Amino acid sequence: MTVPNRENRRLVIRWIFPDATSQYKTKPLHYLAALLGHEGPNSLLSVLIDAGLATTLTCAASADLTCLSFIECSLLLTDRGMDNHEDVVQWVFAFIENIQEVGPNEEFYKEEATSAALMFKYKAKERGAFYVVQLTGDMFRYPIEDVLIGPHLFEKYDEAVIQGALDAWIPSNCNLYFSCKKLESLCTQVRPHFGTLYANTPINPILNYKMENPLEDLPETSKPLGFPPKNTFLPRDFTVLPRDNLPENPQLVREKSNSLLYFKQNNKFDQPKASVFLTVNTDDNEIKDNARSYCLLVFWLRFLKEELREIRYMSENAGVSTETNITLSGWSLVISGFSDSVKSWVPMVTKKIREFTIKESQEQFFDVRWASMRRLLKNKFSQKPFDQAQTNLQYLIQDTSHHAEIRMQELKSIEFSDVLDFQKTWLQTGFYEWLIVGNLEEAEAVKMVDSVEETLALKPITREQVPKFHTRKLQEEIRSIEIPLRNVKDPNSALVSYYQVGPRTEEKRALVQVLQQYLSEKFYTRLRTQEQHGYLLELNLREDRGILGFIAVIQSDVSVPKFCFERIQAFFAETEKEVEAISDEELKKNIEAVVTRRRVQERHIHQEGNRYWQEILSRQHVWDRTTRDVEALYTVEKGAFIKAYKDWLSQNSKIFNVEMISAAHKDGVSGNVPEKDIPVQTVIDDIHADHVNAIYFDDGFLLE
Repeated sequence: MTVPNRENRRLVIRWIFPDATSQYKTKPLHYLAALLGHEGPNSLLSVLIDAGLATTLTCAASADLTCLSFIECSLLLTDRGMDNHEDVVQWVFAFIENIQEVGPNEEFYKEEATSAALMFKYKAKERGAFYVVQLTGDMFRYPIEDVLIGPHLFEKYDEAVIQGALDAWIPSNCNLYFSCKKLESLCTQVRPHFGTLYANTPINPILNYKMENPLEDLPETSKPLGFPPKNTFLPRDFTVLPRDNLPENPQLVREKSNSLLYFKQNNKFDQPKASVFLTVNTDDNEIKDNARSYCLLVFWLRFLKEELREIRYMSENAGVSTETNITLSGWSLVISGFSDSVKSWVPMVTKKIREFTIKESQEQFFDVRWASMRRLLKNKFSQKPFDQAQTNLQYLIQDTSHHAEIRMQELKSIEFSDVLDFQKTWLQTGFYEWLIVGNLEEAEAVKMVDSVEETLALKPITREQVPKFHTRKLQEEIRSIEIPLRNVKDPNSALVSYYQVGPRTEEKRALVQVLQQYLSEKFYTRLRTQEQHGYLLELNLREDRGILGFIAVIQSDVSVPKFCFERIQAFFAETEKEVEAISDEELKKNIEAVVTRRRVQERHIHQEGNRYWQEILSRQHVWDRTTRDVEALYTVEKGAFIKAYKDWLSQNSKIFNVEMISAAHKDGVSGNVPEKDIPVQTVIDDIHADHVNAIYFDDGFLLE
């Protein structure tokens, strides 16, 4: 048992097995983990969610050690699940006993083997360094002729081997791990270095009996429990369309008053895959300006995801991923995978979204989701100080989010009836933006879009009616805000200093990239290695809807944020002479380093599609941005480089500081303090008032 820093309720069950490395062709433990971790129909997770006991379940097998192997099941419990954790454990072992009674299932094994073979055969390229590290370890585990396929393929169905693993899948071979703040009174030991409370205790007799006899007095459920049904989403057609004489960039192939479709047939990758990007922009229920409406939209999304969970999991096992998200301008859908499956899945999932309705009988699930949302928002105040600082900076310089504090206030008064009322006026209007890339023909893409828009049947709105989002225009002043950390146990404070440059041009973008390349190592060496202000220091670029800037981050338990800002300013001032003296050779070296990064080739269709999608969302449509960026980098001259450094860093006064203050630093107990007066700053008392009264750049891009 352990007591976590954040609010969560987790149960982990780990079964220990004899070394299974030699059984890699059959992979019996991976077969068992796939059954227990399945999220489709007949799954354990569906039963636990229906009973209000858990919200997520993951399961994985490992046969990488030479002395033992294991299966690990991790469950995120609800409040009710934690209070009734013995029932959760009983359900886990009831599922296992059901599987053991049936014995090995060759049909399910072959389906897993087919899925694994598809993922291996059509695996996207990956970073060479990571792949080499993986292969190095695999060379110790597999015969040399099987090093490439050993970790991936299910090559041999061996009923006796699988039955042996099933027989060893018993309570006496497992350990239980609980993590919850409610366990604090039971955890009397402290881990060195981390200070985490924990305890090791024997499994109590009542729970042990339930594990040994799980089918006795098992709670009733309306959900079936057993093997998954046949997966009908597995692709059958792997034909790769001809790639000759095709446009290099996306084309606008369908345009209506409330819909834009950009399409690019694959001309680069030898893969039968496609990606579909859709954003439905709307101002239904005023979600951009109304935090309460946004909270209700989050509830709607969570109910929707649960509605789609089982069928979505089946499609993911067939190699088709689905992401459904919300923004302050509406909702988005991103689907990627085998083109044969994508063509049927996109219309199917959008039809389910259109037909989806939260029912009055689902009120019990609202309580679970309400508690989960409260924990999620509360945990935002337990994040690392530098993460909190960056989140607050985002809120202060963009009009794209509702602060967690405001959402928590709104959440207090939200009831299930509010969610039912919200959905009556949601999914009413929309402006569609599409990008379809990959192994599809234009006619297939247009047919798909026509089908989806006919199914959704949203009332049209124009682009001008779509909510716009802006970036704050900093004035010639240094603004700062001090925010006390709510986690009084965290000894670290954090500073995030934002230096604004201004609207992006190709020349400015080239200059900020070269400056960051030149400065980042110097920044770290000076403030971390030499002055030792903390273990986390960064100097990065920031771009918000076409507005460029730099961001300096320091998290420290030895220096207060104001002292850190003094040292950052001193670093920029003292480095100015080095910048002025930079040689042509050193400048060229830094330019080439940035060019090398920019020229990294995309490894798969979805990565290419993501790049195009950002161009569409930002309204830039610069399809060859990489080429233009490289060309602009080679035009950077020493004079412009020096001037940019002075204007944007060493002599820039358009700065916004967010200071997260630890309890120790707030009370003056510890921490280096400024040695001299720092520049005059405009101190903010109310983060929300400052957000409301901000002045923004005129050009507003849609939410990216």
